[in-house]
Amino acid sequence: MITYSEYLDEYTADLNNYLHKIKHSIHNIKNKEDYNKIREYITESEKCIKQIIIETNSLPKGSHKIFEEINKYNSDLKKYKNILEKMNGDYYSEITGREYDITKKYIEGTNFLDESERRAQDVEDMGYTIMSELTSQRTTLLKTKRHVDDTRQEQNRIKGIIMGIYHNKIIYKYLL
Repeated sequence: MITYSEYLDEYTADLNNYLHKIKHSIHNIKNKEDYNKIREYITESEKCIKQIIIETNSLPKGSHKIFEEINKYNSDLKKYKNILEKMNGDYYSEITGREYDITKKYIEGTNFLDESERRAQDVEDMGYTIMSELTSQRTTLLKTKRHVDDTRQEQNRIKGIIMGIYHNKIIYKYLL
């Protein structure tokens, strides 16, 4: 632990406290709130290091060996900052990946609906064509039925005439 002056001791204690918090919580980030808290600890640690450097520069020349320890703390802080930035990048990469997957699913769904709509339209068109053909066949069958009915009536009329002629012939034979 760094110790030289009253202010230096306070800044050092704060720095050690923040580094301890960062070290113990950086690998336990569960949400954006945890990320922001660690980001704040890193910012506060950077401020403490700057204040320690200012305090150290005001001390006599012989006490500058403290810079070695400050550099060690600074490198640790940079390491934690890089880990945090990588986690943030991974987080946003994961979100972007999820958004891409969702967008891809929406596009696939839209394409599927468009294809389904096109097929439904084709089936509907085929249905109208078949219905038109069936209507035409029905009309033809109704005309044929009327023609058959007319022919049957004509046949029955002719049969009646022939039967009348036959009856008249039989009566004429008996009379002769």
